[in-house]
Amino acid sequence: MECYGNPMPPDERSDSVVINIKNRISQIHPISAECFIFRICDQVRKVNEKTYTPEVLAIGPYHRKKNSLLPMQGNKLQYLKLFLQKNKEFSLGRLVKAMRMMEGKARRCYKQPVDLSEDEFIEMMLLDSCFVVELFRKFHSKEDGDYNDPVFIMESIRSSIRRDLVLFENQLPFFVLQAYFDMTKIRDEPNVNLTHIALEFIRHVFPNPDCSPTFPLPPNYEANHLLGLLYNSWIPSVPEQKLKIGRTSIRELIDCSTELQEKGVKFKAANGRSLLDIKFENGVIEVPPLIVNNYTETIFQNLIAYERHCPEGNPKYVSDYIAVMDCLINSTKDVELLCKHGIIQNWLSDDQAITSIFNRPADNFIAFGNECIYAGLFDSVNEYCLHPGTQFKAQWAKWMANLMDNYFNSPWALISLLAANILLALTVAQTVYTVLSYNGSS
Repeated sequence: MECYGNPMPPDERSDSVVINIKNRISQIHPISAECFIFRICDQVRKVNEKTYTPEVLAIGPYHRKKNSLLPMQGNKLQYLKLFLQKNKEFSLGRLVKAMRMMEGKARRCYKQPVDLSEDEFIEMMLLDSCFVVELFRKFHSKEDGDYNDPVFIMESIRSSIRRDLVLFENQLPFFVLQAYFDMTKIRDEPNVNLTHIALEFIRHVFPNPDCSPTFPLPPNYEANHLLGLLYNSWIPSVPEQKLKIGRTSIRELIDCSTELQEKGVKFKAANGRSLLDIKFENGVIEVPPLIVNNYTETIFQNLIAYERHCPEGNPKYVSDYIAVMDCLINSTKDVELLCKHGIIQNWLSDDQAITSIFNRPADNFIAFGNECIYAGLFDSVNEYCLHPGTQFKAQWAKWMANLMDNYFNSPWALISLLAANILLALTVAQTVYTVLSYNGSS
């Protein structure tokens, strides 16, 4: 019988397993507080992949090598060329040197490993920051620019760029944009602020520009990236602007719009300065108008993706807003009702498309937890619907509606009802007259 002993372990320096594991460990990207640009997980992406994918513009490393986005690389070079031609005091070498000093810090901002060499990463930083900042400057100064520039002669491309700039994966650290902006400031813009001109450009992608970001940012606020800037300028930032936060559960959610209307609840388009300003007073739900277009779902999903990566315990403003709209919209009849009251402006092909936006599976589209900023609203609506007086009014309104539908839905129905009533009255009168005449003769 052959006996197998324990072989002598190889030296650690020559052990292939040890070497392989060490190589793999060395390639793992370190996780730190500096890491704030992530990729969408496959489970969420598969729900609707196009909402996370750039249409025309790649910013940062994650989508940089997509063939469909390569044409815009020429525009980036063109923007850098025009800047250097107009501003002779700035040298390309100086810009590259500044980007090189930030390369390590910028690379650490990305959660997933970046498959770019040091020089490729620096080139990406310079071209992307130049294109974005110069685009903001052009828009702010209302400069017509080169008529060969498709960004300014085609509104469709400009709209796609706005959309792409606020995608969760399509981001460049804001400190890179800020460094380029500060370094390339000219005398004509001493009071121009990058945060201001950035919001001035991207606000037009909002579901309702009239309810676009208006809340003042906290003092000394530093954005992580453009999507973070958009998010933090939209949500309330000071205590008196914050909505009430309370605990709620699935059983406390409100019914859809048509069912609430049957229970006596009315709807009204509110004049709030934020889409978050949903209120319920005196039996009326007030909701700020929402424009639903081709980019609405993209904006909401990317804001929610950003929200999911915020520190634990932060209010989920956008997720909770979507949860309310998900409650109110269950069918196309609900969409019709909200459109009738001016709460939704439908720029899509049909009402079913809007229903699909808000009725995504909850575990993929929204993370509606125990805490909700609209907990008080849910409680108030449900209490109102259960009140005996409200139920009586709702039932009376239902009876009257049935009466109108069955007997007053056309002029002929009204004439028939009046004729029948007149005939009945004449018959009763004749009967009474006959009885009285008989009694008198007796």
